[in-house]
Amino acid sequence: LVCEEPHTSTFFLSFSHHLTSTMPSELNPSGLTPHDLSKLNKKALIENLTALQGSYTLARQEIWCKIAKAKSIIRSNKATTNAQSANAELIPKPSGRRSRDFNILEEIKETYNSLINYIHFAVKASNIDMGLPIKDQETVEVVRVIATVREQFPFIAKYQNAWPVILLMRQFQNNRRNHQRAVAAATGVGAAAVTVAPDLNERGDNDGNEGGDSALGNEDEEENEDDYPRHITVSDLHTHWRY
Repeated sequence: LVCEEPHTSTFFLSFSHHLTSTMPSELNPSGLTPHDLSKLNKKALIENLTALQGSYTLARQEIWCKIAKAKSIIRSNKATTNAQSANAELIPKPSGRRSRDFNILEEIKETYNSLINYIHFAVKASNIDMGLPIKDQETVEVVRVIATVREQFPFIAKYQNAWPVILLMRQFQNNRRNHQRAVAAATGVGAAAVTVAPDLNERGDNDGNEGGDSALGNEDEEENEDDYPRHITVSDLHTHWRY
């Protein structure tokens, strides 16, 4: 902390002359002149004034240090309060069975189509490995997609760790996998299904049957909380991507 002491006045520099020149006669029965008095008492007066000025300066410095500390505490408390308030306003990801019935479309309504199209575009333009579950992707690649989407759709900042984007990215992978499987089955060309791993439902059942209406954000499978890439945090957005 920097304790800023205000400018010291010149009072103590002129006090000695003022004292001797205005001393009443009853206090100076010998009739000594101010000059004589100042010579006799100069040493003692200087010592007293020096001690007094030192005490005065120290007291003021202590006061300003206390003020500086108080201001620092106020700033710290204000920053903590603002951070807690911001976190309290974030929309958390539903957990457990609730996530099965959660419909992203109901949450973002008319912006859904634009959002999902943009997410598809961002994923295709990224280095996301379509053969890996989201939770196994490189953090920097997932964060870049999130940051790109968030820049275009600022309301995503309301959602904790941008979890709707993660879920929609996962749906995009699942839908693409199912499409490639359908193409492979219809054409008899098995190689078409190799480009996307068969376990992207991230539950380990390998059956590829997602069920539900994935276009609306509903999936019949019950999500495992470990499937969500919790290692991706808001700080990652600032570390890996500027927006």
